[in-house]
Amino acid sequence: MHQAIDCHVHVWPDALLQKNLETIKTQSGISPAFDGTIFTLRGSMAKSGISTSIVNNLVLRIDLMRKANDWTAQAVSNHKDLVGMGWIIAGAPESADEVTRCVRELGFKGIKIHLSHSKIFPGDSSNYQIYEKISELGIPVLFHCGKNPYSRTSETQFSVPSGFRSVLSSFSRMKVILGHLAGYEDFPDDALEVLSSFRNVRADTAVRSPSGVNISELVSIIGIDKFVFGSDFPIYDPAVLLSWLRVSVPQPEFDSITKKNPTELFELG
Repeated sequence: MHQAIDCHVHVWPDALLQKNLETIKTQSGISPAFDGTIFTLRGSMAKSGISTSIVNNLVLRIDLMRKANDWTAQAVSNHKDLVGMGWIIAGAPESADEVTRCVRELGFKGIKIHLSHSKIFPGDSSNYQIYEKISELGIPVLFHCGKNPYSRTSETQFSVPSGFRSVLSSFSRMKVILGHLAGYEDFPDDALEVLSSFRNVRADTAVRSPSGVNISELVSIIGIDKFVFGSDFPIYDPAVLLSWLRVSVPQPEFDSITKKNPTELFELG
């Protein structure tokens, strides 16, 4: 079975699973495909043919950020098929130092930032020190991109693709992944324009409705190097997304999206 790498995975302690699932459903109306535990993740990986998941532990409070990353470090230390990704809260004064700690002390390979949860725009100056540190350390950063998951109809949307233009331009050394196909399902023209305009940006494949996205056409427009596999586990089922990719693109392109590109981007051995 093909051994894929999943770049967009959330996990949390067993003790928090019920609370987290209820919060997700209450705020966004989404019923996650899985419960978000390490045990369930590894079962899903075995079923889907995923060899490596790059995982982060989602929290919303600044005072829990360090604790969440310590938990992730402990989790990945117990499982060779998991790689750590730091969860960083946008705009927080302590976040730049936490980026450094995640990479240099905890050995994480990437960073996740969810601007919509923090209600901060990408170009807010409170993020600059965080971006500078990420650029300096040379690790990828995964951003949520698309409508606010908790308020898709709000007039104020914090993570639209065009909002990242100034960041991609000003921090050209920063390796950026825009989640959810760079918000393609919500802002298709905007997403394609941003992905086509900047060398330092890629998109992951975590989409709500795979059957409604012509990934083969997108690859032909902006190139295979722009895509990495990401599922947004436990929200979506990685097996469903891998099946969609497998029937949508030729084998060499499937291999690039699911293995070659993430391996090179995250510098996995």
